[in-house]
Amino acid sequence: MNIIKISPSLMCADLANLGEEVKTLTSIKADQLHFDIMDGNFVPDIGLSHLEIKAVRHLTPLLFEAHMMIVNPLRYVGVFVEAGADIICIHAESCTNLYKVIQEIKQRGKKAGVALNPATPLCMVENILTEIDLILLMMVSPGYKVPGVKSAGYSPGVLEKASCLREIIRKKELNIDIEADGSVNEKSIVNMAGAGINVFVVGSALFDERPLSAHKIQELRNRAEKAFLEKWG
Repeated sequence: MNIIKISPSLMCADLANLGEEVKTLTSIKADQLHFDIMDGNFVPDIGLSHLEIKAVRHLTPLLFEAHMMIVNPLRYVGVFVEAGADIICIHAESCTNLYKVIQEIKQRGKKAGVALNPATPLCMVENILTEIDLILLMMVSPGYKVPGVKSAGYSPGVLEKASCLREIIRKKELNIDIEADGSVNEKSIVNMAGAGINVFVVGSALFDERPLSAHKIQELRNRAEKAFLEKWG
Protein backbone atom coordinates (compact mmCIF):
# COMPACT_ATOMS: atom_id res chain seq x y z
CA MET A 1 0.00 0.00 0.00
CA ASN A 2 1.30 3.45 -0.90
CA ILE A 3 2.42 5.76 1.92
CA ILE A 4 1.12 8.62 -0.22
CA LYS A 5 -2.37 8.40 -1.67
CA ILE A 6 -3.63 10.48 -4.59
CA SER A 7 -7.40 10.98 -4.54
CA PRO A 8 -8.76 12.69 -7.68
CA SER A 9 -11.74 14.95 -7.03
CA LEU A 10 -14.58 13.93 -9.32
CA MET A 11 -16.09 17.38 -8.95
CA CYS A 12 -13.41 18.42 -11.44
CA ALA A 13 -14.01 15.52 -13.82
CA ASP A 14 -15.94 15.59 -17.06
CA LEU A 15 -19.33 14.87 -15.50
CA ALA A 16 -20.93 14.22 -18.87
CA ASN A 17 -18.62 11.21 -19.16
CA LEU A 18 -18.26 10.30 -15.50
CA GLY A 19 -18.15 6.55 -16.07
CA GLU A 20 -15.29 6.80 -18.55
CA GLU A 21 -13.45 9.18 -16.25
CA VAL A 22 -13.69 6.65 -13.41
CA LYS A 23 -12.39 3.86 -15.64
CA THR A 24 -9.48 6.02 -16.77
CA LEU A 25 -8.59 7.08 -13.23
CA THR A 26 -8.54 3.43 -12.26
CA SER A 27 -6.25 2.51 -15.15
CA ILE A 28 -3.78 5.33 -14.40
CA LYS A 29 -3.41 4.16 -10.80
CA ALA A 30 -5.28 6.67 -8.67
CA ASP A 31 -5.40 5.40 -5.08
CA GLN A 32 -9.03 6.33 -4.33
CA LEU A 33 -11.74 8.66 -5.61
CA HIS A 34 -13.09 11.73 -3.85
CA PHE A 35 -16.75 12.75 -4.11
CA ASP A 36 -17.59 16.27 -2.91
CA ILE A 37 -21.11 16.19 -1.49
CA MET A 38 -22.59 19.71 -1.16
CA ASP A 39 -26.10 20.60 -0.07
CA GLY A 40 -26.24 24.35 -0.67
CA ASN A 41 -26.56 24.95 3.08
CA PHE A 42 -23.33 24.04 4.83
CA VAL A 43 -21.58 25.45 1.77
CA PRO A 44 -23.21 27.81 -0.73
CA ASP A 45 -22.94 25.38 -3.64
CA ILE A 46 -24.67 22.22 -4.81
CA GLY A 47 -22.32 19.32 -5.50
CA LEU A 48 -22.36 15.60 -6.14
CA SER A 49 -24.71 13.17 -4.37
CA HIS A 50 -25.18 9.50 -3.58
CA LEU A 51 -26.59 9.06 -7.08
CA GLU A 52 -23.22 9.59 -8.77
CA ILE A 53 -21.56 7.20 -6.33
CA LYS A 54 -24.16 4.53 -7.01
CA ALA A 55 -23.96 5.06 -10.79
CA VAL A 56 -20.22 4.36 -11.03
CA ARG A 57 -19.64 2.02 -8.08
CA HIS A 58 -19.58 -1.09 -10.30
CA LEU A 59 -16.90 0.35 -12.59
CA THR A 60 -13.91 0.24 -10.24
CA PRO A 61 -12.51 -1.45 -7.13
CA LEU A 62 -11.06 1.86 -5.89
CA LEU A 63 -12.15 3.19 -2.53
CA PHE A 64 -14.82 5.90 -2.70
CA GLU A 65 -14.65 8.77 -0.22
CA ALA A 66 -17.81 10.78 0.36
CA HIS A 67 -16.78 14.21 1.66
CA MET A 68 -20.05 15.35 3.18
CA MET A 69 -20.21 19.14 3.19
CA ILE A 70 -23.79 19.04 4.42
CA VAL A 71 -25.86 19.83 7.48
CA ASN A 72 -27.19 16.97 9.59
CA PRO A 73 -24.89 14.29 8.12
CA LEU A 74 -26.24 11.63 10.50
CA ARG A 75 -29.46 11.59 8.51
CA TYR A 76 -27.61 10.55 5.33
CA VAL A 77 -24.93 8.11 6.49
CA GLY A 78 -27.05 5.10 5.53
CA VAL A 79 -27.81 6.53 2.10
CA PHE A 80 -24.13 6.88 1.22
CA VAL A 81 -23.21 3.50 2.66
CA GLU A 82 -25.87 1.85 0.50
CA ALA A 83 -24.68 3.82 -2.55
CA GLY A 84 -21.19 2.35 -2.17
CA ALA A 85 -19.06 4.83 -0.21
CA ASP A 86 -16.13 3.22 1.62
CA ILE A 87 -15.01 6.28 3.56
CA ILE A 88 -17.48 8.82 4.91
CA CYS A 89 -15.92 12.11 5.95
CA ILE A 90 -18.07 14.55 7.92
CA HIS A 91 -17.34 18.12 8.94
CA ALA A 92 -16.86 18.74 12.65
CA GLU A 93 -18.52 22.12 12.17
CA SER A 94 -21.75 20.53 10.89
CA CYS A 95 -22.35 18.12 13.78
CA THR A 96 -24.08 18.72 17.10
CA ASN A 97 -22.91 15.26 18.23
CA LEU A 98 -19.77 14.34 16.31
CA TYR A 99 -19.15 11.12 18.23
CA LYS A 100 -22.64 9.83 17.45
CA VAL A 101 -22.17 10.30 13.70
CA ILE A 102 -18.77 8.60 13.80
CA GLN A 103 -20.24 5.63 15.63
CA GLU A 104 -23.02 5.35 13.05
CA ILE A 105 -20.42 5.20 10.27
CA LYS A 106 -18.28 2.63 12.08
CA GLN A 107 -21.26 0.44 12.99
CA ARG A 108 -22.05 0.21 9.28
CA GLY A 109 -18.58 -1.14 8.63
CA LYS A 110 -17.13 1.91 6.90
CA LYS A 111 -14.11 4.11 7.55
CA ALA A 112 -14.88 7.37 9.34
CA GLY A 113 -13.21 10.68 8.62
CA VAL A 114 -13.58 14.14 10.09
CA ALA A 115 -12.97 17.30 8.08
CA LEU A 116 -11.84 20.62 9.56
CA ASN A 117 -12.15 24.00 7.89
CA PRO A 118 -9.00 26.18 7.87
CA ALA A 119 -9.96 28.15 10.99
CA THR A 120 -11.23 25.16 12.99
CA PRO A 121 -8.81 24.14 15.77
CA LEU A 122 -7.54 20.60 16.40
CA CYS A 123 -9.21 20.52 19.81
CA MET A 124 -12.42 19.67 17.92
CA VAL A 125 -11.07 16.18 17.24
CA GLU A 126 -8.39 15.45 19.83
CA ASN A 127 -10.73 13.46 22.08
CA ILE A 128 -12.01 11.21 19.25
CA LEU A 129 -8.76 10.33 17.48
CA THR A 130 -8.97 6.69 18.55
CA GLU A 131 -12.37 6.41 16.82
CA ILE A 132 -11.51 7.68 13.34
CA ASP A 133 -9.45 6.65 10.31
CA LEU A 134 -8.89 9.99 8.61
CA ILE A 135 -8.70 13.71 9.27
CA LEU A 136 -9.27 15.91 6.24
CA LEU A 137 -7.76 19.38 6.49
CA MET A 138 -9.39 21.94 4.25
CA MET A 139 -6.57 24.03 2.81
CA VAL A 140 -9.11 26.60 1.61
CA SER A 141 -12.67 27.42 2.60
CA PRO A 142 -14.97 24.72 1.19
CA GLY A 143 -17.03 25.30 -1.93
CA TYR A 144 -16.62 25.61 -5.67
CA LYS A 145 -13.63 27.31 -7.24
CA VAL A 146 -14.98 30.33 -9.08
CA PRO A 147 -14.30 29.93 -12.83
CA GLY A 148 -11.82 32.45 -14.16
CA VAL A 149 -10.70 33.58 -10.71
CA LYS A 150 -7.17 32.65 -9.68
CA SER A 151 -6.98 30.93 -6.32
CA ALA A 152 -5.30 32.84 -3.51
CA GLY A 153 -3.66 29.59 -2.48
CA TYR A 154 -3.90 27.67 0.74
CA SER A 155 -3.74 29.05 4.26
CA PRO A 156 -0.18 28.62 5.63
CA GLY A 157 -1.61 28.12 9.10
CA VAL A 158 -3.07 24.79 8.02
CA LEU A 159 0.44 23.40 7.54
CA GLU A 160 1.25 24.13 11.17
CA LYS A 161 -2.00 22.42 12.13
CA ALA A 162 -1.03 19.38 10.04
CA SER A 163 2.40 19.12 11.68
CA CYS A 164 0.89 19.33 15.16
CA LEU A 165 -1.64 16.67 14.23
CA ARG A 166 1.02 14.34 12.79
CA GLU A 167 3.05 14.69 16.01
CA ILE A 168 0.00 13.78 18.09
CA ILE A 169 -0.74 10.76 15.90
CA ARG A 170 2.84 9.53 16.17
CA LYS A 171 2.98 10.06 19.92
CA LYS A 172 -0.24 8.13 20.42
CA GLU A 173 0.85 5.47 17.88
CA LEU A 174 -2.38 5.78 15.92
CA ASN A 175 -3.01 4.73 12.32
CA ILE A 176 -4.75 7.82 10.94
CA ASP A 177 -4.39 9.38 7.50
CA ILE A 178 -4.14 13.15 7.19
CA GLU A 179 -5.70 14.43 3.99
CA ALA A 180 -5.36 17.78 2.23
CA ASP A 181 -8.19 19.22 0.16
CA GLY A 182 -7.69 22.42 -1.80
CA SER A 183 -4.84 24.00 -3.80
CA VAL A 184 -2.95 20.72 -4.25
CA ASN A 185 -0.48 20.95 -7.13
CA GLU A 186 3.08 19.96 -8.05
CA LYS A 187 4.59 22.70 -5.87
CA SER A 188 2.25 22.81 -2.88
CA ILE A 189 2.16 19.04 -2.42
CA VAL A 190 5.82 19.11 -1.32
CA ASN A 191 5.12 21.55 1.52
CA MET A 192 1.96 19.72 2.51
CA ALA A 193 3.68 16.34 2.65
CA GLY A 194 6.55 17.85 4.63
CA ALA A 195 3.94 18.98 7.16
CA GLY A 196 2.80 15.37 7.65
CA ILE A 197 -0.05 15.09 5.16
CA ASN A 198 -0.18 11.79 3.25
CA VAL A 199 -3.47 11.84 1.29
CA PHE A 200 -4.11 14.46 -1.37
CA VAL A 201 -7.35 15.45 -3.06
CA VAL A 202 -6.27 16.57 -6.53
CA GLY A 203 -8.51 18.63 -8.78
CA SER A 204 -7.40 20.99 -11.52
CA ALA A 205 -3.73 19.96 -11.22
CA LEU A 206 -4.79 16.63 -12.71
CA PHE A 207 -7.96 17.29 -14.69
CA ASP A 208 -6.83 20.44 -16.51
CA GLU A 209 -4.30 18.38 -18.48
CA ARG A 210 -5.73 16.02 -21.08
CA PRO A 211 -5.54 13.15 -21.61
CA LEU A 212 -5.50 12.14 -17.94
CA SER A 213 -2.03 10.87 -17.20
CA ALA A 214 -0.55 8.11 -15.07
CA HIS A 215 2.69 10.09 -15.24
CA LYS A 216 1.03 13.08 -13.55
CA ILE A 217 -0.32 10.95 -10.70
CA GLN A 218 3.05 9.28 -10.20
CA GLU A 219 4.85 12.62 -10.33
CA LEU A 220 2.62 14.00 -7.57
CA ARG A 221 3.02 10.81 -5.54
CA ASN A 222 6.82 10.83 -5.89
CA ARG A 223 7.16 14.49 -4.91
CA ALA A 224 4.98 13.98 -1.84
CA GLU A 225 6.63 10.73 -0.77
CA LYS A 226 10.12 12.23 -0.89
CA ALA A 227 9.08 15.22 1.23
CA PHE A 228 7.09 13.08 3.69
CA LEU A 229 9.86 10.55 4.27
CA GLU A 230 12.51 13.26 4.69
CA LYS A 231 10.58 14.66 7.67
CA TRP A 232 8.51 11.77 9.01
CA GLY A 233 10.09 8.56 7.67
